[in-house]
Amino acid sequence: MDLDTLDWKIIKVLDWDGRASLNKVAKLVRTSREVVSYRLKALEKEGIISGYYPVLNLSKLGYYTNRLNIEVEELTSGEEEQFIKFLDEEINCGLIYKMENRYQYGIFFWTKSIYDVEKAISKIKLHLGEKMIKYRYALMCTLRQYPRSLLFGDKSHKEYINLVEEKQISHDENDIKILRCLAKNGRMSSVEISEKTKIPQTTVINRIRELEKKKVILGYRADINAKKFGYIYYSVEISLKEIDNLKEMVKYKSPYYLASESYWRI
Repeated sequence: MDLDTLDWKIIKVLDWDGRASLNKVAKLVRTSREVVSYRLKALEKEGIISGYYPVLNLSKLGYYTNRLNIEVEELTSGEEEQFIKFLDEEINCGLIYKMENRYQYGIFFWTKSIYDVEKAISKIKLHLGEKMIKYRYALMCTLRQYPRSLLFGDKSHKEYINLVEEKQISHDENDIKILRCLAKNGRMSSVEISEKTKIPQTTVINRIRELEKKKVILGYRADINAKKFGYIYYSVEISLKEIDNLKEMVKYKSPYYLASESYWRI
C-alpha cells in the first residue's frame, strides 16, 4: 500500500491519540469524516495499524511492573511453542519477546506483591528444568513513551507519556471490566463496552473520564507496524553504579529514534 500525505497525517494523529473520534481526526487533518473512515479501514486492512490500546499506569491499581530476561539452552520449535504458551497462560505475561543476545527470551508481567515475583520465577524454573541457565530480573520504576517521531519526519520528541510508581487509588470490578475492554480495543465505543460488560453506558462514560482524570489511563495509542516501513526495534541497556548524572543522560539528544526509555531497579 502506497501511503500519501493524508494517510501519514491520520497515522500521526492516532499514534498519539488512538481514541480520537473520526470527526476529531477529520478536523485535524482537514478532510471529511467519510474520507478518514475509508482511509483508516484501508490502513487496518493492510496491517499498518494493527490495533489500539490505552497507556495504563498499573501502579495506581496496585500492580508492580516486572521484567525478566531468561537465558536457556537451545529449545526446539515445539519446546519454544510450549514455553510461550506457558508464559501466556500460567504467568499471564503482558509482553513476550525474543532477543539475539545472551538472554534469548524476555517477558513483562505484573504482580500485586513483590513476593509473587518469586512464585512466578519458580514456576518458570520448574517448567524449563535443566534447560534454564540464568535469568535477570528488574523492577520498573519509570517508563517514558514517546511518539513515533521518526516515521513522521520529526527530528525530536515534543511530547511524552511518563509512567512512574504512584500510590494505589480506589477502584472496583466495573473499572477493571472497562479497562479489559479498552485493552483489547482502545477505540471500543461506550455502547460496545456497555453491551459487553452489562454496565450502563452513562456509567461507562463517567468511569472512563474518572480513570483518565485519576491518571490510571494516561493516553491511547495506535499499534503501528513500523516493519512495514523498514524499521527494526532495538533495545539498549545501560547499567550504572551511580545515578548522579541520570538527568544529563535523559536530556542527551541521541541521533537515533527513541520509542521509549525506562529505568529499572535490578
